[in-house]
Amino acid sequence: VTSTLAIQLIEEFNVQPDAVVGILLPRSVQYLISYVAILKAGGAYMPLELVYPKALLERAVTDTGCKVVLTNAMYANRVDGQEHIVLLDEAPFVDVDISSPIIGRPTLVYPPPSYQRPHADHLAFCVMSSGTTGTPKGICQTHRAAVHSYRDRFTRFPYHVDVNVDGTVVSDRVGAGVFFVWELYRPLCQGATCVIIPDHVLFDPEAVTSFIQDQDITRLLLTPSLLQLILDSLGASVLQHRLHSLRYLWLCGEVVSRDLAVTFAQLLPHVEL
Repeated sequence: VTSTLAIQLIEEFNVQPDAVVGILLPRSVQYLISYVAILKAGGAYMPLELVYPKALLERAVTDTGCKVVLTNAMYANRVDGQEHIVLLDEAPFVDVDISSPIIGRPTLVYPPPSYQRPHADHLAFCVMSSGTTGTPKGICQTHRAAVHSYRDRFTRFPYHVDVNVDGTVVSDRVGAGVFFVWELYRPLCQGATCVIIPDHVLFDPEAVTSFIQDQDITRLLLTPSLLQLILDSLGASVLQHRLHSLRYLWLCGEVVSRDLAVTFAQLLPHVEL
C-alpha cells in the first residue's frame, strides 16, 4: 500500500528529494501509510496539525512549496487552496496489492524509473514552530539528523524482537502519541510494533492508562506535564495495575522536576525513566 502511494506521489506529482508533502490527518493507520509513502517517494513529510487555523495551514503549505497534501474528505476543505490534494479515504491505493495487476494499468513496480534516491543531506521533514516567540516558522531537518537520533536510541535502548517456533513475532509495543511523527517511525525501523494512540485518548488519564493496559505497551514517550496529570489523577494501585506492561518511559519537551522523577520512581519502580 505504501509503495502504491509512493509511486503515485512520484509519477503524478513529481515528488523527489527535498519536495515537501503535507499530511493533514488524525493519528491513524492512514497517517502511517502517508508517512512511509512520502519517505519511500524520496520526499520530505510535513505534519499539518488538525488544530491549526486555516490561515496557518495555508501559510505552511505556501512557505514550504508543498507539492501535495494527503488528507481525507473530512479535512480537505481546510486546504482547499492547495492545487494538489490526495484523499486517502478515496484514493485507489487503499487495499491494493501491488503484486497484482490493477484494471486498466500494468502491475506496479517500486521504485519506478523516475525515482530519485535521497542522500543524507536531503530533507526528511518540515514542521511548523509554535509561534510563541513570534510568527510560526517552518523548521526543516535532514535525513542525517533523523538517522543519528534513531541510531543513538537503538544502540542505547535496543528493541526486543523475537520469533516463536510457530513463526509468530513477539516484540516491544511502542506507543506513538506525544511527538507522534518522531515516535511513529522509530519502532518500524527495527521490526517492533507501533501502537497508535488516538487523539481522543492521549490527554485523558483514565483513557490513556486503560489503552496502555489493553495494548500491552512496553515503551512510551510523554511530556512531563502529561505524566504529572496522569499521576495526579489516578491512585497508586490503579497506576501499577494499568501500567504493568510498561518498561521504558521517556520524557521530552519540558523541564523534568526532581519531585516528578522521585514520585514516578516510587509509584512505578519497574519502569525505567
